[in-house]
Amino acid sequence: MKQVRLVFALLLAPLLLAGQGVRPVYAAAYVVNSLADTTANDTFCTLREAILAANNAPANANCGAGSAANDTITFSVSGTITLGLFLPNIVSGAGTLTIDGSGQTITISGNNAVRVMIVDSGADLTLRNLTITNASTPLSGGGVVNSGTLTVSNSTFSGNSAGSGGGIVNLSSGTLTVINSTFSGNSANFGGGIDNAGGTVTVTNSTFSGNSANVRGGGIYNNPGSTLTVTNSTFSGNGATNGGGGVFVNGGNATLRNTIIANSTGSGDCIGTLSGTNNNNLIEDNGNACGLTNGVNGNSVGQDPSLGALIGSPAYFPLTAGSPAINAGDNATCAATDQRGVSRPQGGRCDIGAFEMVFVSLPLVIR
Repeated sequence: MKQVRLVFALLLAPLLLAGQGVRPVYAAAYVVNSLADTTANDTFCTLREAILAANNAPANANCGAGSAANDTITFSVSGTITLGLFLPNIVSGAGTLTIDGSGQTITISGNNAVRVMIVDSGADLTLRNLTITNASTPLSGGGVVNSGTLTVSNSTFSGNSAGSGGGIVNLSSGTLTVINSTFSGNSANFGGGIDNAGGTVTVTNSTFSGNSANVRGGGIYNNPGSTLTVTNSTFSGNGATNGGGGVFVNGGNATLRNTIIANSTGSGDCIGTLSGTNNNNLIEDNGNACGLTNGVNGNSVGQDPSLGALIGSPAYFPLTAGSPAINAGDNATCAATDQRGVSRPQGGRCDIGAFEMVFVSLPLVIR
């Protein structure tokens, strides 16, 4: 009888706790079905409303109840969301948030007037399969200001501008990971694509094209106290007035592996002092290669990488036949795939840069 009472008590306890207001926390899956930038109480769920709900501070019930758990925002529509004001901050204490444009074509535009978003310290955001464009601010971080944990995957930052970090500024408490993505046509005084302002940035299988800095670091600017690691990425056609069209290392720790920096405008491809083991990179500029020496640790300095025209989405530079980057990477430090998802290596060794050349074997015909 005592055992029966004990089992009954154990079964009853959760119900009593629920009656006292203790409720489990459930993740939410919000679906944006409108390209508007409003919080009007209607039948449509906008991106602004979905972020507020994921912050557990819903403006209304259009997207569903607020959530303090790990949440995902997806889309049932394609097109451009033009912002009239920057989106709500991604806040800490409300779980992780993923904004995923998979299955649709989603562009978030700052309308050449506003920044897109801010990731607060302690917050965790993943941006996947999105384009962030035409964001603008005289301050830092045209596209995104990151003080938390930000992952950018299979996405494009283009045409954004700011005082520093045209695409993204990564502040001292920030951890930024960029994978299989493209930064193109962004501009700032420092760090046209990315300004790493004291945090940690890891870039893999990504392309930087046509970014510009009025001062330094057209593609990436690395500040003192920052940590930067770039693997299997391609920088081409970026520019800076006073140095580092591709990358400018102004202190901190910076490591390059299996990366191409070429065709920079202004004053050099890569300026500054690298740290750690920097291997199998291809830097076209003989005089500005961040201290790398041709032939040492597999690095190639002073050669044209022979890139093709920018194609694809997110865009990348293919290697042309005969490129010195083909089969010149280091398998031990190469990424497992290229920017498109093609497995590495396709030859005996992986290729340098964001693109892996695929050779097609033709059948032997005997006549």
